[in-house]
Amino acid sequence: MVTLDPVSSRLPDAARGPAPSAWRSRRGLRQWLWGDWRSRLATCVLALVLVMAIAAPLIARYSPTAQDFIPFRGPSSAHWLGTDDLGRDVWSRLVYGARASIEAAGIAVCLALAIGVPIGLIAGFRGGWVDAVLMRIADTVLSFPGIILAIAITAVLGPGLVHSMLAVGIVFSPSIARLMRSQVLVTKERLYVDAAVSFGNPPSRTVARHIVPNSIQPVVIQATFMLGLAVIAEASLSFVGLGVQYPSPSFGGMLQSASQFISVHPFGVYPPGVAIALIVLAFNALGDSLRDVLDPLASTRRAARLAARASTRRGHRPEAPGGRHVPEGH
Repeated sequence: MVTLDPVSSRLPDAARGPAPSAWRSRRGLRQWLWGDWRSRLATCVLALVLVMAIAAPLIARYSPTAQDFIPFRGPSSAHWLGTDDLGRDVWSRLVYGARASIEAAGIAVCLALAIGVPIGLIAGFRGGWVDAVLMRIADTVLSFPGIILAIAITAVLGPGLVHSMLAVGIVFSPSIARLMRSQVLVTKERLYVDAAVSFGNPPSRTVARHIVPNSIQPVVIQATFMLGLAVIAEASLSFVGLGVQYPSPSFGGMLQSASQFISVHPFGVYPPGVAIALIVLAFNALGDSLRDVLDPLASTRRAARLAARASTRRGHRPEAPGGRHVPEGH
């Protein structure tokens, strides 16, 4: 925001004391990652998956492509999660599959942000025919089913992890662009933006200093949820043979292989299925916690709902955190 105090602006940095924004950002990050049981559990799960992905050669007991003569072994001390139809160790393939999932989520979401944020920023800030053209292109992309469009783009680029995640990133980018545009349209009407323009700040400085920092929070929250969607998309594309290619392990490839022998060895679908569910739930829980940190209004409403439910169980009329009574049914 624009500083209107001419006295404080002339003070040296040491006299002003520590920057409160940096302290608040550190406190907000700590509150996000360790604020409640959801974020704590999600952080632990994702930290474990990240360690597995980085230290896969040290954690895996066998090569993910090494085959044994006896397939469909059950869990044992030699093979913690058994073996698959080719005698490959399921635990080793699961560990290396976590690396593919984390890499896929990072590629897809980073590409979606790299495409969607600039487009939404330009459309919202410029307006007029620029906004109309960019948003009609985004609407055209959004009119196609996401997975079908990703399959079509992957078929053009060729199968593989990177190509499939580039396709998923392109599919995700219109949603990011529309969200960023809506935030910019609201932010550029704020009083502090008008003050910055009236003081003679160029448009580039106004955008960088005032519009982007105050518009990016919902985009960050949406990107956190998209990480889980990217894991599902990678598993789906690998399941149909367009993602990670054989014999490299991936959750989708493991599900596809185990589904062919589900009547003989039903246990094979559980390790990759549970791994996908845990990672997606962890990303969603982390996104919910991040939304509570960055959106105080949503956090207050959630606290009011929880207080209303607790009061209803006790037989009292629910009250909001500020002491006001909440009408029934809210």
